[in-house]
Order: sequence, then structure tokens, then C-alpha cells
Amino acid sequence: MLRKLTQRDETYTERSSSLPLGTIPRSLQPSELTSEIISDEGYLSSEDEGDETTKSNFTKATEQQKQIKTLLYKEKQDEKHKNATHTQEITDRAQYNPNNNNRVIPNPHSNGSNGTSSKGVHGRVPRSSFDINVDDDSDSDEQPDDEQTMSDLERDSSGNFLDERKGEGTKKEERKEEEEVVEAQLTDKYGFIIDSKNSTGSSGGARTTQVQISDKEKARRAETEALRTTKWLAMIKDWDLIKSKKRTRNRIRKGVPDKVRGLVWNLLGDVPNLKSSNPGKYASLCESTHVPSQDIRDTILRDINRTFPRHAMFADEGTGQDCLRRVLIAYSLYDEEVGYCQGLGFITAMFLTYMPEEEAFWQLVGIMNHSPCNMRGLYEDGMPEAQKVLYIAEKITKKFFPRLSKHLGRQNCHISMYATQWFLTIFTNSFPFDLVVQVWDCFLSEGWKIVYRVMLTFMRYSAPKLFQLEFEQIMFFFKRLPGAVDGPLIMEKAFNIPLKTRHIEHYSKKFDKLNPDIANRVQIKEQMRREEEEKIRKEVEEAEQLAEGGVLKTTLSLPS
Repeated sequence: MLRKLTQRDETYTERSSSLPLGTIPRSLQPSELTSEIISDEGYLSSEDEGDETTKSNFTKATEQQKQIKTLLYKEKQDEKHKNATHTQEITDRAQYNPNNNNRVIPNPHSNGSNGTSSKGVHGRVPRSSFDINVDDDSDSDEQPDDEQTMSDLERDSSGNFLDERKGEGTKKEERKEEEEVVEAQLTDKYGFIIDSKNSTGSSGGARTTQVQISDKEKARRAETEALRTTKWLAMIKDWDLIKSKKRTRNRIRKGVPDKVRGLVWNLLGDVPNLKSSNPGKYASLCESTHVPSQDIRDTILRDINRTFPRHAMFADEGTGQDCLRRVLIAYSLYDEEVGYCQGLGFITAMFLTYMPEEEAFWQLVGIMNHSPCNMRGLYEDGMPEAQKVLYIAEKITKKFFPRLSKHLGRQNCHISMYATQWFLTIFTNSFPFDLVVQVWDCFLSEGWKIVYRVMLTFMRYSAPKLFQLEFEQIMFFFKRLPGAVDGPLIMEKAFNIPLKTRHIEHYSKKFDKLNPDIANRVQIKEQMRREEEEKIRKEVEEAEQLAEGGVLKTTLSLPS
């Protein structure tokens, strides 16, 4: 009896299942293979099935088929080994070089691109709205069937709905295949594993821009990056002289070149001063026998696996995750009142892609406790600053886009429903990394104004689409928003929003008047924190004087 050909490659599964027994699909036939015994339809001719010649030819074809399968298997194994070797080379290059204060993971196939391509706008955001189809409720780039509902597709995208219908063995096989695919993938310029299925960034953190960009635009951006790098290398040498000048601020707004970004962030965050003022502090926290509570440790360990899982540095258990764990635990000991809060992991992981872990720790200390960022209130008990930030965002949206604000209000879409994570993580949780790092360039330099401007830019370009949507569609639109933005273009348009510092200060004072209890509590804690910092500073100065052999001024009582 003729037997069915078993296909290894999924590409041929559908075709193979529809062919009669004994058929060799055309896609596996070498040139001139079985031309005598296979008809134009790809089937064995029924008239020849009884002929001895046909049976002999078919036996030969079966032997050739086995040879083809062997060649395909060997070719696939060679390709897998080649990709694994390439991935290891990229991982090795990702390790921090102490002689170079940046962490750039090159992608030889990116050609200067900011990411991979998927469906979207070509090189620019449409003037009417972002390229988001709310009728396509799938989280992948494939168009869904008309019969599928939003809830079904959302469950499909999370995997929960499909997993209920599969056996444990099937799930294990799929996880193994997925791990092999991840291992073989290349990374973009920021270190994120290139995978077209992860187009929305709805989970697992930021990744690179997914919109399609023309080759001409790629070349223009690469040339601009090279020119800015040259300028910034000269600026860094005279940083103390030029850091407060308007020209420096304007260049920061255009984007710090990736090759010097780690060093510039350290300078903007005053990391060298914080580090020198607290010698050995980070090491002592890491080695401390005093550990955070079990709840904090469990939360940190759980969140680490969810932080940038598509980034080469954090995709697997290893150096990246170990560094992230140490920094987060050290900060929870450094500031026991805050401890750890979800959102800090994304920010810290972003720092670790550009600097060593001790510098990342002091960068985190700086943004939490010092101007212009002052993020600590976002994570304190009751999240007082988060309430203020959302209040200000709601008011400035109403000021600049009153019709849109009114429409969202009629649909009961409060800003806290879709923008809370934007502000708690400053967009690091899901937005394209080329947008995220440029936002942080300005955030470290100017503070919260850039965050509000980017938010308003989203609203500006989303408005035409949002006016056509109701509550559920609006929420789904914002869920898909991160996968539809072009980072550099958003930043360019954000500075056209006429938001002023006085607008932010006005609504900030208004919030304090409406919530005096919160305002007073924040002021008291801020005063206590400053006094504690001053006390620590004096203790450090006295310790340095002793170390240098100096004598503290004391009154000595000598015997007569």
C-alpha cells in the first residue's frame, strides 16, 4: 500500500493533508524529480498504478524523497547553529565595556533602521490619526476573521483561550519551539529581539518603532545621528561650561546620540556627584544582611521576568536579570518607605542598557529624589504625586483639546484608565524605545513638561479617530496605540504643542488647593527628606576630613 509523505516543515502541512496517499508535493520535488510518474495535478496517474514500471519509479521517488528529507533536516540544523552563534556574538557585544560609557547592541541587518517593519504608516504619522484599526481586535499583524469577536481575539492574543483547548504535551512543545525561535532571532540597535509578532508592545515593555520607514528616511536619520555624535563628543568635554545654556537644551531636544547617551544621562542625573558622595554605599546595600520583606522580594523576582522579555539582556536568566534584581533590592533598602513599586523595574532596566549597575542605581536615586524629575511621590503610599500628575494631564487636555476632552467625558473614559502607566513609567512599559529614550533625554534635563507634551501629541493625532469611537473601542485604541507611533516624529511634533511651564504650575497649585491634606503631607515629607540628606552630607564631609588626617574642631579640657 502506498504511504503518505510526512512533512517536517509546517509550510507544507495544509497542502500535504489534501493530497492522496503516496503523493510528493511539488514544493519538495527537485528538478526533473518523478516527472514521469506524477501527473500535472501532482497526483499519481490512476492508469499507471498497476504497471510494474510505475511501481519501480515510485520506489525510486520514495528513496529520493528520503534523501530530500535528510537534506532539509541537515540544512535546518546548520541554519539553527548559525543563528545561535550569531545570537551569542550579539550577546557578547552587549556586555558593558568600562572604556566606553554606552551600551549599544548593533544589528548588522538593521541598516540604520530603528526597528522592524509591520503594517503602519511609512515614515510619518498620518495627519488625521494614528494607523490603528479598532475593528481589527487581534494583537498580531494578521487580519482577523469577520466572525471573531473582540473578547475571543483578546483571549487568543493572550494565549489563555487557546491553551484551555490544548494538552499539556502540546503546550510544552510550543514553548520549546518558541524558545528556539527567540534564540535564533536577531536584535535591533537597542537590543530588542526582532519579532514581527510583538508588534503592539502590549506586554513585556518597550521595543523599537514598528511603523514602516522608507530607505531614504533611514539614511537621513543615520546621517543625522552621526553628525550629532560628533557634536556631542565635543560638548561633553566642556560640560560644566555649557550644561545650562539654551543651545545644550535644544540639542538635547533633538535627541542625544545613542553612542554617548549613557554618559550624558549620568551627567544630567548628577550621578558622578551622588556616587562620590556615598562611597561604597551601593556595595554595602548589596552585601547587607538586612533584607527587604518577603513580599517585596517576591514581587521583584516576579516582575523581573516580565521586564523587557524581548530584550537580549533580560530575555533569559543571567547577567541582565541579576543586575536588575540587585539594583531593585538595593533601592528598596535605600528607601524603605517606598521599598519597591511596579514600574520601577522598567525604568531601571532601561538604565542598565546604557550603564553599569552601580551607576544605574544612583541614576534611580537621582530621578526619584531630585529635581527636575522628583518621581518619588508617584510610588509613595497613596500615590499622591500620581494623583496630581493625572489631574494636570486631564486639565491641559481640556485646555488644548476641549472637544476631544468632552467626547471622552461623555464616553466615561477617564484619563486614569489609559494614561496611568504612561506617567508611572514615563512610557518605558510599552512604547517604542526610540521614543522612550528621547523622552528621557528631555525628562532628565527639563522635567515633566516633555511628558505632558508627548501625551498631548498622542491626543492631537488620535482625535479624528477617537471622535468616531465609543467606550470599548476607545480603550482598545489606546491599548494598540504604542504599536502605531513613530518615535522620532512624535518627538518632533511634541515641541510644537504650545504648553508652557506656567500652565503646569497653575494646575499644580490648583490641585494643592483642592487637596490640602495631600499637599501638606508631601511638603512635610519633602522637608524631612532634605534634612536627612543634609545630615548625611555633613557626616560624609566629616568622614572625609578624618580620612585625610584632619583634626575635627573640638574643645579640649586640659588639667591645670
